[in-house]
Amino acid sequence: LFLSLVASSQSVEAAVKALAQRILEEVEPAWRERFLEASVLDGFNRDSLAAVLGDADIFERLTRATFVEAREGRWHFAEQVRKVLLRTLEMESPERARQLHERMRWP
Repeated sequence: LFLSLVASSQSVEAAVKALAQRILEEVEPAWRERFLEASVLDGFNRDSLAAVLGDADIFERLTRATFVEAREGRWHFAEQVRKVLLRTLEMESPERARQLHERMRWP
């Protein structure tokens, strides 16, 4: 799918954005930005979502997504999905991505 998107797009960035849109089709539009923001976390639980995003309201929606799985005592995006969502966040809102990464560094 990614290669066909790259072939039909003018850039890798456009293909990444198109792929993110396809991935997020199952997510209610009002929550899509929060899914992008949550992708900064390699693994998450309610507490880590609250610490980084400022609330944990998204937890239930994240854990119901077909591309999120439980392993090693935490929830995780499928690795390739996480990469696409994180790259999309970094392209569309680099300052927000930086802020979220900074919050992850706090004890």
